[in-house]
Amino acid sequence: MIESYFHLNTKEALECSFNSKEWSRLRNVTCSYLTLKNKINLYTNQLEQVLSEASTYRDYASQIQNLNVKVSLLNKRTVLLRNSIQTLNFKINSIDKEKHDENEQKMLLTSKIENFVNIEENLIIDRKQLLRLRNQIIFRRRFLLRELNQIFFPKGRESRPALKKNCFCLKFDLVRRLHLPNVAACFGHNASELCAATSFVVHLLNCTSFILSHPLKHFLFFNGSRSYLRTRNKLESFDLFTSTATKLITNRDHFDFALYLLCEIIVQLRSDCLIRTSELDRPIYLLNELINSFIGMHR
Repeated sequence: MIESYFHLNTKEALECSFNSKEWSRLRNVTCSYLTLKNKINLYTNQLEQVLSEASTYRDYASQIQNLNVKVSLLNKRTVLLRNSIQTLNFKINSIDKEKHDENEQKMLLTSKIENFVNIEENLIIDRKQLLRLRNQIIFRRRFLLRELNQIFFPKGRESRPALKKNCFCLKFDLVRRLHLPNVAACFGHNASELCAATSFVVHLLNCTSFILSHPLKHFLFFNGSRSYLRTRNKLESFDLFTSTATKLITNRDHFDFALYLLCEIIVQLRSDCLIRTSELDRPIYLLNELINSFIGMHR
């Protein structure tokens, strides 16, 4: 632009009077101006670039700040999620443990049920065996009692009295063909027959107690015609025999009390077998009725 200006005004320049010093100074000023202008342009470009970079930096800074906020929120959410995961893991572990415990309990219950089933089956088998044994025992017990009944209370000709009747008893009870009256009517009877009949009753009562596996109220000791009993409480002994062979019994009170205790034993045994007793002083009748109730025979 300056060169074109100089070329256009050549005539004027020729006409102007400039010396070399002024021309040199003008040229220096012009060069300085151009240099300064170039610097200004350069700085302007640099400033524009810096301003552009500053704007970009602010955008980046704003984005970074937003990202930091998002990161902070994500961190908090991550912490919450971790806590939730830990809680869920704890619950899962608890559920797994409960399931494991339930499975173990189910297995234990199953094992117990199987054991109970086996025990029940064994009990059923044992019960059948016990019922069979019980039936056998009942059958054998009835058989033995029937044998005793046939031995001590025979039928037919063997049921006749062994001795001639010389008493006034309306109820004539016999055991092995020997007469034993009620307790109150012993006076006037043959002493030997009374002792023998009483000993048969003692022997029959001991056999019946053994077959029934039932203890008696008092201890009975069979010793033929010299049998005796002993009370359980005081262990007092009472003879069921007499030393005389006449019709009169010298120790009547002692013998009567022994017969009373003998009847008491029979009555207690009948009561334990759920049999009522009305006539309390007829030992032969009471014992015979007891045996008949077991073997299915009734008078």
